[in-house]
Amino acid sequence: MRAAVEGVCQQLALVRDAFSATGLPVREVRATGGAVASSLWVRTLAAALDLPVRVADSPEGTGLGACLLGLHALGALPDLDEATALVGVSDPVEPDPAAAGLYRRMRPLVEQSARALADVLTTLDALDDTPSDNPA
Repeated sequence: MRAAVEGVCQQLALVRDAFSATGLPVREVRATGGAVASSLWVRTLAAALDLPVRVADSPEGTGLGACLLGLHALGALPDLDEATALVGVSDPVEPDPAAAGLYRRMRPLVEQSARALADVLTTLDALDDTPSDNPA
């Protein structure tokens, strides 16, 4: 279980790195959904991203976000910064410095592994499109 959590969190760290490379600083993460009910997920995410993580009070963060963007598009919420006051979040879970350092040192290997597996994953994906002699 831990390896799966760490793998997902390391992939999210690569996404954060891509944002940072565009000049968009990421200072904090707000997390929502079923996985964040697990303290292991939240602690690992904070360490992998080396950022504070706040857990949304509502488990339906995606729907709430869509609603707020809709209100903004309609002009009912002119300033998106006002939306932050409408979303309750936990106190920040700060990254463990030792774990963050380990994940930072591992990240180039994670990225290298992802590139090395790209062809294998493409081939596996193509198997889904291949007719099977063995119906499920």
